[in-house]
Amino acid sequence: MNILIISSQYPPINKANLYTENMSLHYTARQWAKMGHNVIAFPLFLQSESFLSDPRNNYSKKIFDTVADNVSLYIKDLKLNSSKGVKKSALKSAAKQYRKILKTLPEIDLLVVHEPTSTYDLTDYLRIPCHKVAVFTTKDARTLTTPKFARYSKIYDAFGFTLDSVRRRIDKIIKTDKPCVVTCSETPNFVMPATIDKVWDNDKLRLLFIGELTPFKNLDIIINAIAKTRNKDKMHLDIIGTGSMEPALHRLIANLDLANTVTLRGATSKVEAFKIMRESDVFVMANCHVTFGLAYLEAMSQGCIPICVEDDRIDGIVQDGLNGYILKEKDTEALTNRLDQIAEMSRTELAKISKSTIETVSELTEEKIAARYLDVVLSTVETKKQKKK
Repeated sequence: MNILIISSQYPPINKANLYTENMSLHYTARQWAKMGHNVIAFPLFLQSESFLSDPRNNYSKKIFDTVADNVSLYIKDLKLNSSKGVKKSALKSAAKQYRKILKTLPEIDLLVVHEPTSTYDLTDYLRIPCHKVAVFTTKDARTLTTPKFARYSKIYDAFGFTLDSVRRRIDKIIKTDKPCVVTCSETPNFVMPATIDKVWDNDKLRLLFIGELTPFKNLDIIINAIAKTRNKDKMHLDIIGTGSMEPALHRLIANLDLANTVTLRGATSKVEAFKIMRESDVFVMANCHVTFGLAYLEAMSQGCIPICVEDDRIDGIVQDGLNGYILKEKDTEALTNRLDQIAEMSRTELAKISKSTIETVSELTEEKIAARYLDVVLSTVETKKQKKK
């Protein structure tokens, strides 16, 4: 099958943006190519003229090379017109160039448009007569209107949603009888389940935080919560990372007399971080994620029980009480109570939850998600063919 993907891509600010929703479909594209399909991608870089003129940003397009193995890429820049979006002239120019490219390619069987509210009307300009699928992201869910969705319902044969929460938000706008699938395709392939059974024989409950030490991470809430637990002598928190909050955290630990309970370990290698995850029991964070929350999945893959803050991006993946725990942001009391509860649970109970975390992540590999996603899409293609007969 010849599959064409159209996806918007904003200028990446740093390497972390490799794992944002804007990149998610390209992980799936790689898997489709490995499955034997001919995959072509038209990633649209929605950028301002000032951004494009800055030589420091030239690397932005190169990131596709790391995730789009065997996928044919045809990259065009669409200049932004301040807050009004893409200039119409730039859109028409890109469409004209893409139409020329399409004439040199095999006939397209399937068109997948990722983040349709940001690709504007390029799909209309290209005029490709084939089966079409739209994949909605968090951004789409925030900007979608009922009239616009009604228009999409006429254009597209099936819908995808990057997260369960995106699907629920859009369901509130309008119900659709079109085939739907939650792609959840932000999960890169290196997030894999642990290959060994986790042993629950630590003398203390080993807590772990990994991330940049910034005010946004609310690490002071985690440390204060530990200080208030009745079981603080039975637990230990390792903090991996560096950042501007490091001096303040050292002072807080000293002031709360937690030098033997909380350890700032600084930066570590990825290999060492995964080793520490396997040795830890609980992975705890106290902030909402601006991206998918990859750290949670990495920790869960090693059997760590996650304590998360309510966030759309982990909604449907972490299920409170089954494979982790979900709390409200900046609720120190709730975190204190949850830590005490976990510390007083039997090792058998903890091992059962830990097993669930590994099973959850084992279903979120690129291969399995891409296969499920394509199965839904292909079933709609076959259904459409049968109706024509």
